[in-house]
Amino acid sequence: MRENNVYLPSGSKSYLVGKTKCPQCSKFGRDRTGDNLALYNDGHVFCFSCRYYKPSNPRMVTKQKMKMELSSSLDEKPVIKLPTDTTISLDSRAGLWLAKYDITKDEVLKNGLLWSSNMEGLIFPFYKNTPDKGVILEGYHVRTFVKGRPKYITIGSRDEIFWYHGLQYAKKHGIILVEDCVSAIKIGRQACTLPLLGANISKRKQIDLYKTSEILIFWLDYDKADEAYKCAAQCAAIGYSTKVIVTKDDPKVYLDTEVNEILDGVDY
Repeated sequence: MRENNVYLPSGSKSYLVGKTKCPQCSKFGRDRTGDNLALYNDGHVFCFSCRYYKPSNPRMVTKQKMKMELSSSLDEKPVIKLPTDTTISLDSRAGLWLAKYDITKDEVLKNGLLWSSNMEGLIFPFYKNTPDKGVILEGYHVRTFVKGRPKYITIGSRDEIFWYHGLQYAKKHGIILVEDCVSAIKIGRQACTLPLLGANISKRKQIDLYKTSEILIFWLDYDKADEAYKCAAQCAAIGYSTKVIVTKDDPKVYLDTEVNEILDGVDY
């Protein structure tokens, strides 16, 4: 499995290059939008609706046989598009889950959170400003609500996703690195926070973060404490001042007052 791409049963290190109609869903009159089946650069396919899966065959991987529907080629960075059925009207499951962590309606709107019925998931889109003052979609993160599917799915390269929250606080605490998007929103209310979308940090991201701050604080979930210390050691080796926060609960669980106390307790 490669965490900066879609998590699939195959454990492949591939990336999404297109979507098409799922043959299995079609048999039962589903996939009316014709895009349930995800196509990957190594030739394998996977449907997030019915879980239809076909492994890759290196001898058959060509642009024509992949039937790519995106404008990119296998040798170029793929164009990332949101699911065609996304809506700002969140499903009650997503709403209740966000409310559980005290995420406000204003924060939902500010961050452009969406719902996809096909994926049955809450979508966190990641946009990037372009030189011509436009924006492009760098990727998106999905929190699904269906048993038997991966709980979290990331589309796009994690190395290119910098979803900062509370950037104005960078000089005070440095950068707080958390695992997930909701933790980033929550902690970002009072500290510069960035979600890693996982429990590790690549060499490229280590270098890029230096543009924002020389102080990195890793606050991952409790069961990822060992990974947090490994990440901190890697970053300290290239010149960062690093700290690790270990708490019983995930960062997103804590109230704002509790977060403030935890951050004030860090020995800089």
